[in-house]
Formats: sequence, structure tokens, C-alpha cells
Amino acid sequence: MATNEGPSDSNAFSDLFNFENGDVTIQVNYYTKQITGKVVSIAMAMASTVWKKFIFPPWTQDQLTSTGNGERDLPRPAMTVLPVDKLDFREDDGDALLILLRIAHLQFKHVPSVVTLDFLYNIAILCNLYDCVELVKPWLSLWLEVAHRRESPKRLIIAWTFGKHEMFQEASEALTWNLRVSRDGRTFVGGEDLDGIVFPPGILESMLKVRETAIQSIFDVYLKWIGNYTCSPHRRCSLEMNHCDPIMLGNLIRKLVELDLWPTPSPADWTGTPRGLVYVAKLSFEIPHKNCLDAFEKDFESRTARETLIGDIVSEAELLHMEGQAKRLQ
Repeated sequence: MATNEGPSDSNAFSDLFNFENGDVTIQVNYYTKQITGKVVSIAMAMASTVWKKFIFPPWTQDQLTSTGNGERDLPRPAMTVLPVDKLDFREDDGDALLILLRIAHLQFKHVPSVVTLDFLYNIAILCNLYDCVELVKPWLSLWLEVAHRRESPKRLIIAWTFGKHEMFQEASEALTWNLRVSRDGRTFVGGEDLDGIVFPPGILESMLKVRETAIQSIFDVYLKWIGNYTCSPHRRCSLEMNHCDPIMLGNLIRKLVELDLWPTPSPADWTGTPRGLVYVAKLSFEIPHKNCLDAFEKDFESRTARETLIGDIVSEAELLHMEGQAKRLQ
């Protein structure tokens, strides 16, 4: 579905989707206008196995022949019968669809070499939906430059569709590190609501699980140190100072109280990002000497580094999928 406003007259766009010798009518939403066009059935069938099944349904009634004795023969090969009359592409992004149709109809001079991230995101969605990544191979390396330069949740479907494992891994880790969840369960990265963003199957759920584990790991640093001060009969202060342990314990608990995470912190209580929690959870108070505070800070920093908290998000199935996509684009 196109998202921009265009000329009020839909006829201004009609020629864009009318391809020479077109024999199948298509319906498209383009710049909020509903328009019709004509595509060449054979060109479409050669470009995408999914389009081929749409245009030449493999088991339609017209393809079944009778032997005359009430029995049916096997269906005739798909493209030996007439194509369907009409296809409905109104749910697809019009700009991305137009480029795929131009490539399928060999109109290469109308294919851009520089694109926006939103455009590449919509291309990736359609290439995945219609199983036609090979169509864009000649332009893909140039198009992907915009995905390498931008931080966005839309990079995930781009990397997944075009077999870019390293981009997928980096993007999923960055998103998880900056992923927040509202009280009503909505997910955000920065100011962007992820509702409506197309993700590869299961990846958002994986990121949410890793986020929860990361937040619990941050809490565990505090709980470990609070336990050290409350459960051990021995003084913890390296300099054996009487008042150091109570000051450290009090400040650890006070920090959790400030964050509304006391007495039983749970990942569900933190609606911010793991990155934000690491930042606000750092202690900032003065004690008579720095040894004990330095020991906590060193432990906190080592156990809350992004590479420590954000584990491997990419599943074996996702790796295999991207390997397969990469081979198709070699």
C-alpha cells in the first residue's frame, strides 16, 4: 500500500502499470489511488513461481480434461491454458510493486540505483512474499548501502530476505539493546512503535526473551551484592571500616527504590531499554574510600556490557534460511 499523496487524478498513474501486450488486469493502490493496469502473464510467471500459480492455477477446473467415460486425465501443464483475468495487488506497496513489475517486463532503464530505506524494506517484503529475490540481484548491492548506513527495525526483514547474516545479527542485537515495552505490551525502539513493522517469523519474540534475560541479569548484579552484605556474617569492606558495609548496602537498596524496583525487581517492572537500565543503575554516591565502590562498579560493568547481556538471537532456522537466500543471489 502506497503511503504518499499524489495527483488527485488516478489516470495520471494508469500508464505506469500498463505493460505492452498485457493480458491480465491488475488492481493496485498507488499514492492512495486505486488504479488498474495490464501485465504480461508469461513475464509474470517467469519472474515468480508465486505469480505463476496465481496466474495459471495448477489445478483449476479449466485445466482438467475428460476422457469421455467420466474419468479425468491429469491436468495439462500450467501455461498451456488461459491465464486468470485479474489479480489484486491492492495490499502491496505500489512503488515497490511497480519496480518489480518493471524488472519482470525488462524495463530496466526505469529501475533506480539509489533507494530509500523504506523503499528497500517494501521491496524486501514483496520479494519474500512472492519468492522472487533473484529479480533484484543486479541492483541489490547498491540498494543495500542504505541499510548499512541506517539503524532501523526495518533492516531485519531486509537482511533476512536477502541473506545478509551479519547485518541480521548486528541489527537484532542493536534493537534488543534499545527495545522497550510499555505497560500494555506495546514495543518501541527509540520513538518508533513496532506495531505494523514486518519482522521475520519469530524474531521479535526472540528479542523480547533476550531483553528480559538481559534485564534480569542487571538486577542480579544488585541482588548478588545485596546478598553479600545481608547474608554474610563477615565484614565485606576491604579496609575493615565499620561503617562502609552499611553505606554500600543502603545505597544499593536506595538505587533500586529510586527505580521503583524494590523489594522484588522483575523484568516486567522495567519498561525501558536494557541500555537505559544499565545507565540509570550505575551507583553515584560518596563513601570514605573508593575500594568497595570500585569493586562493585568493576563487577557491574563487566556483567552488564552489551556483548555480555545480549546473547545470540539468531536461530538455526534463520541461519539456514539466510544461507539459502544468499546462495540464490550468488
